[in-house]
Amino acid sequence: MLQVSAWVRIVVGLILIFGIAIALPNALPENVRNQLPSWAPKNTVSLGLDLQGGSYVLLEVQLDQVMKDQLDSTVGDIRRALRKQHIAYEFKRPEDSVGVRILNPGEYQDALAVIKELNPAVSGAAMIGTKQYDVTQPGDNTVLLKMSDAYKKQLRKDVVGRSIEVVRKRVDELGTKEPSIEQQGDDRIVVQVPGLTDPSHLLTLLQTTAKMTFQMVDTTNDVMAAIQQHRIPPNSELLEYTTEKGGQKQLPILVEKRVLIAGDRLKTAGWSTNQQTGQVVVTFGFDSVGAKEFSEITKENVGKPFAIVLD
Repeated sequence: MLQVSAWVRIVVGLILIFGIAIALPNALPENVRNQLPSWAPKNTVSLGLDLQGGSYVLLEVQLDQVMKDQLDSTVGDIRRALRKQHIAYEFKRPEDSVGVRILNPGEYQDALAVIKELNPAVSGAAMIGTKQYDVTQPGDNTVLLKMSDAYKKQLRKDVVGRSIEVVRKRVDELGTKEPSIEQQGDDRIVVQVPGLTDPSHLLTLLQTTAKMTFQMVDTTNDVMAAIQQHRIPPNSELLEYTTEKGGQKQLPILVEKRVLIAGDRLKTAGWSTNQQTGQVVVTFGFDSVGAKEFSEITKENVGKPFAIVLD
């Protein structure tokens, strides 16, 4: 028969008692745990998806649509710049490219210089000197901008990274503990939320698309007349506030449909506090093209309000 000394039995017994005390909160309901004294252990083990169940969602980033939107934004930049210089043109849209044919051969070099200014460098220390588009001249007074491989790679990295952060913030709204959000492959995001048995609310949050644009407020038409007569000017749209100020719902505003700057021109965004007034100040920064456009827009519309529209 195995002989065990008394002190060994005592040590083993204490270890067992300590282990039971540490593990006991996992077997108690939350209302009972909250009533335990402050010195008692209250922490519980967070069970994973395989132990307690939950929701598993595989998301795919629509990179093709992102690149199409980027090309559309570039087309808008070129259109505004050439119109400002009174240069006649027409667009061609090959795959992942933008073609601009200058109708007056005598204006071709001026147009080429304008278009090259709208081709900023790709961000990143390893890509110094690399432009977003490879600019070529295929003839017939045409300038062709083809999205560079380096820009595609950087765009994919940025979009997936931003998407993960957006997903993380939205999942945090559910109040769940220790969700898992990881990138899978080049364009997929795996979301695991332990304990969430009904994934419908999660899907609703994740499927909502956010889009930001900078547009001028329509100050030439009366908002109340548009609301009461149900007649919105053809070049404007009526936007409502989704928040309340001072307990009263804000009056909708008329905003011009024309997008002056797309949200993809934003490089940084955040907030700070005005040290003199204590008020919150929104701060943002554009890329080189967006900064130039914002400078021209604000210079040409002094005293006129513009709207930052978040859809």
